Amino acid sequence: GLGVVKVNNQIVTELGYQVKEGDVVHFDGKRITPEKKAYVLLNKPKGFITTTKDERGRKTVMDLVTKATPSRIVPVGRLDRPTTGLLLFTNDGDLAKKLTHPSSNQQCTDLCVGCRTRHHGHHDVAHSVPGEMIAANQLVQSVLKGHRCFQ
Repeated sequence: GLGVVKVNNQIVTELGYQVKEGDVVHFDGKRITPEKKAYVLLNKPKGFITTTKDERGRKTVMDLVTKATPSRIVPVGRLDRPTTGLLLFTNDGDLAKKLTHPSSNQQCTDLCVGCRTRHHGHHDVAHSVPGEMIAANQLVQSVLKGHRCFQ
């Protein structure tokens, strides 16, 4: 039938049903697989606004990350147009929520200040070139495990 959703071979009609990791989901007989989680760190240069699109045609951070991943990523948090700094983009809603929750403020600051990741050897994010993108997997794993900082 049209619009039939099955989770683990059971038809689901409940609005807002929460699919769990490991569940097998079908929509109209076709299996749906979750989008692979993507994480991109950008050292934001001055002159770009932190938004997904701007009706006034100004340069946005999305212009800098369009080729980083085929996934639909969005910025987590925001930096003002004249501000430079580390900006995380992801399609991982759970992580974005965790990072933007008020109780995470200090954790995020500590992580970003102490963040080091592999990129042409050992690379300090704080000293990366504005506009440069680096893999964010190490940062993300640290946040998900609840660590405040890592070397």
